[in-house]
Amino acid sequence: MPRALAVAACAVTMFAGGWCHVASAAPLMPARLAAVDDAVRQAQSDPALVGAHIGVAVLDPSGGTLLYGHDADGAYIPASTLKLLTAATGLSVLGSGFRPRTLLQAAGAIHNGVLDGTLYLVGGGDPLLAESDLATAAAALRVAGVTEIRSLAVDQSAFSGSPYGDGWSWEDLAAYYAPPITALALEENALDVDVMPGASAGAPATVRVEEAYGAPFFQDDATTGPSGSPPTADCHLAPDASSVRVSGSVPLGGATVRQGCAVLDPSAFAAAALAGALQAHGVRVDALAGVEPAPRDART
Repeated sequence: MPRALAVAACAVTMFAGGWCHVASAAPLMPARLAAVDDAVRQAQSDPALVGAHIGVAVLDPSGGTLLYGHDADGAYIPASTLKLLTAATGLSVLGSGFRPRTLLQAAGAIHNGVLDGTLYLVGGGDPLLAESDLATAAAALRVAGVTEIRSLAVDQSAFSGSPYGDGWSWEDLAAYYAPPITALALEENALDVDVMPGASAGAPATVRVEEAYGAPFFQDDATTGPSGSPPTADCHLAPDASSVRVSGSVPLGGATVRQGCAVLDPSAFAAAALAGALQAHGVRVDALAGVEPAPRDART
């Protein structure tokens, strides 16, 4: 096992609070294994974990020998601990110098500043792509002399398969921590939504979306509750799963409630944001062409 993966595997298996040495299993003294066992027993006796299933496996990274196990063969959903192994795998396979690239590619000729064709926003898996990046790209395009684009499309072809992980819970899909996984993911495919009380109890609440181009992706169903009532405003999937509903209530006279909500149509959001950035820099966009892969002869 490569050292990077061994480190991650060790970290993943030690969530119950034990000790692990990656370089060699030889220094792993019985006392240290006993400390792992003590941590497991403490977790089992914790009132907050009554009914929980606890599984721990401590492996020798050089050969995979099981050094300590507590229900080590049990089937568990790893949840966020799997991120450690995923990150280590990425470093091992891609290398520390790898950088995801988001591209603007043009298909069509440019005459007198007009792109007589389609501009493609091509996703490359950047998890930190921000609206400010699109603004920078739009400014560069205007400096290059482009003043008008016939159509704008989004290319999501770098990733295939379902945008959701196997086993993800339906009730989580509207939340910021479970957005669609796409090659082009602007603002992590999630936006902050502020919910503010109305003028009286029972009145509609006001929902304000963080980004200028995010509002169309959310339904405002939140209301104003009685003064002193608990805030319950949150993000939920609409019954047909086509949009995110901001529902629940915020108390009259209470503070603004902020929730992170998923963007269910990342391509439409990114296209709207880029079109807005282009127009802000003096580049007219005639039409949005939806989602389609850029042709092989498109120019970067």
